[in-house]
Amino acid sequence: MFQSIRQFITFFLKISLYFHVIMIHKLIEILTRTRLKNEHHLYAFLVLALFSITSLILLLHYGEMPQTLPDRHTSYHKVEEKLQKSILEETEVGCKFPVIDPFAAEMMKFNKDIPKIKCESGDWVQCEMSKCYVKSDILKTMNNVVCVYKDIIYIDDNNYKLGEPVRLSSDRHYYLNASDHVKVSCSGTPVDRFNIFSTRWYGYKAGLRPVQLPPAPPSPAAPA
Repeated sequence: MFQSIRQFITFFLKISLYFHVIMIHKLIEILTRTRLKNEHHLYAFLVLALFSITSLILLLHYGEMPQTLPDRHTSYHKVEEKLQKSILEETEVGCKFPVIDPFAAEMMKFNKDIPKIKCESGDWVQCEMSKCYVKSDILKTMNNVVCVYKDIIYIDDNNYKLGEPVRLSSDRHYYLNASDHVKVSCSGTPVDRFNIFSTRWYGYKAGLRPVQLPPAPPSPAAPA
């Protein structure tokens, strides 16, 4: 109804002025009578006189106030500006990230040159889906390759067991059935040199064993 304090006070003073005029008129009527008829007239006279005096004081005291009061939008804008300014000036609230030199001596002492890991040879066995076999480049450089496969069967997230060892020659494939992971150890003799001791390799490989899906439920019969 009122968009600002100024409008409200202006409206209030106008109503007060209107009632003030009416009360003065009634007061003159009472004063012009020769006598007060009863106590009710006396009480009415006192109320009218008190209201008239109060209205006159308010009118004289606050008559110029609406011209100096800002409207609601101006007050809201000033409050918002003060709030933003206080937020920008505030430095003790919230997290303040420390300024740290990443190349400081205290940090650089942990930076050490670590020699690169250089493998003498690659894996002998490769698994594709559920089939595991000796790689062709190994068969070209090794004779009499024999590998032993042991399934890694997980009991739960923290425990596992190894399956029964399966020994296969290089021309045979091993198929994952009990697990997706297998431990492999192989041995063979190099082709290009004489060596009475066989070369060994071991590692862990992963694949995807076949999983039989449960049969689909029968489709509902069509209504007759």
